[in-house]
Amino acid sequence: MRKIPKLTPSQALNRPLIRQAETHSEVFEEEIKTTRRLGFYIGDLGFLIAQQTTSELTDLLPICSIPFTATWLLGLINLRGN
Repeated sequence: MRKIPKLTPSQALNRPLIRQAETHSEVFEEEIKTTRRLGFYIGDLGFLIAQQTTSELTDLLPICSIPFTATWLLGLINLRGN
């Protein structure tokens, strides 16, 4: 069986669907493993997430810093009082 090359999320979102069918036409349908993803854009960035992923977008809330943590950790937000 021929290996199908993996695409970056942006490549997967920007390619036409017809091209995918033409590219893999020699692969038998029963050999293709399908993984569903949800795609969306934020500005110019394209994102793919697994279909069963739970996520939420909210308004920008104040971030409370946490002392003595790594610089990449911005802090915590108060989401719904939790």
